[in-house]
Amino acid sequence: MWILLDNPGLREDRSGKPFVCGTRQTLHRTAAEHGYGEQDIYVTFVVRRRPAPRYPKYLVRQMCMENFHKQLRPDGPRIVFAMGDVALSALMEAEAHVRDMRGRVHTWRDRILIATYHPLAVRRRPNLEKHWQEDWRLLQQLHKP
Repeated sequence: MWILLDNPGLREDRSGKPFVCGTRQTLHRTAAEHGYGEQDIYVTFVVRRRPAPRYPKYLVRQMCMENFHKQLRPDGPRIVFAMGDVALSALMEAEAHVRDMRGRVHTWRDRILIATYHPLAVRRRPNLEKHWQEDWRLLQQLHKP
């Protein structure tokens, strides 16, 4: 199973001290709650580096997704868990919204696609936690840890 997020985010504070960002904290906590260890999931990103404040988003995402597609071997992941609108839109190659696609199983390039909210959105908006947990339970039905 692959988890697709928008970008790797910050890994250190302004002084250079390493830390675990809120996205990773929420992702790892929830994965563990559902029985998934680090060996069970592969986290990858639409944009492979922390993006600058201003950059040509569409062009950079398109270039980075070409690399993602190259990684998808026929014997690769059976399930792609897209987290957030950016990741979902990059996969669908069109504007897509988690709110419209979450809670159901979709097919994408002969793989199973599940869409859910971005971990940081769940962290910032507690009303999304219920949906977030439902999507993880849906994942568990398809992929036992």
